[in-house]
Amino acid sequence: MVISTANDMNQVKFYAVCSPATTKDAQQIQSFLLDNFEYGDYNFRSALLGKFSPALKAIYYLEKYENSIIAAAGALYSRNSSFFAIVGPVCVRPAYRRLGIGKRIVELLLRHLKANNCCAAYLGVNPHNRAASLYRQLGFDNYKGLVMRKLFAPQSEIDKKFYSPGLLTIRPLQWHHWPALMALFACPAKLYTADFSNNIFSSRYFPIEKFAPVFSSLMTNIQKNQGLANVLISNTEDVITGYCHITPNAPSFSKHIAVADFYLHDNCLDKAGLLLKSTIEKTKNCGIEKIYFYCLGCDHEKQKIIESIGGLLEAVLPRNINVNQSYVDLLIYRLLV
Repeated sequence: MVISTANDMNQVKFYAVCSPATTKDAQQIQSFLLDNFEYGDYNFRSALLGKFSPALKAIYYLEKYENSIIAAAGALYSRNSSFFAIVGPVCVRPAYRRLGIGKRIVELLLRHLKANNCCAAYLGVNPHNRAASLYRQLGFDNYKGLVMRKLFAPQSEIDKKFYSPGLLTIRPLQWHHWPALMALFACPAKLYTADFSNNIFSSRYFPIEKFAPVFSSLMTNIQKNQGLANVLISNTEDVITGYCHITPNAPSFSKHIAVADFYLHDNCLDKAGLLLKSTIEKTKNCGIEKIYFYCLGCDHEKQKIIESIGGLLEAVLPRNINVNQSYVDLLIYRLLV
């Protein structure tokens, strides 16, 4: 099947598939993406089937030629608030590239997001990928590391959400927070790590290599080990400005020991103690007696926060972690519950 004439192009049909999709549609899209996509997150089938959350919407625009998928572009956003969206995977079958097909299908997806009041869309892509130039044509800018971002609203409106001194609330982390938390992780911040155990570093210091699958693996790990996580929400569900999780060790004989980590937007660092104490308070009925924090020796802001809630330095692993081509100490803090 080769497109060689204008009439062939006219036979390309567009479709949209939303979650919860049928098993047949989800399998067909997954098969196409896995056959043609060079890298990325393979949780899209579960998202499309609606397994992560009924409040988390996945949508795919497809282009078909002679009943076969030749291109697909997907996005993920919360039904509660579509302020942030995660774009991808985007894929065009090799034989149909450089025909404008990829551009058209991404334009359709972006139109959908704008119509649903999305203000910022994030996309994980290697800057050396040829598709990066296409995304720039469509209004995406290099943001941090492997993350590109397209704004549908002025930067001032985005900033207002993060910097507003309005009411901050602490709520349990849920699947529908996925896009908003990924937006926080991608945001440059003073703190170096968002989740050291899962090798999630701030995008200011380290590229987020696994941009799309970070949240799903993090959430799955927390649930599997019966951990808990809270988010600090600014004003509405639109923006998450802080995150904290506490996860017990996996073996049953050491469930009384847990590992914690946290991450906050620069503007909310003064709320870190409140977020941590609120999350720790909920572990008192879970049998957890000790909580450990891992902290980079160069992360002085995180050290101050941990020590402010009673964390004691227990061990130092000299020059253990490579950050920006420089080896730094890893500090291990212990907190008794």
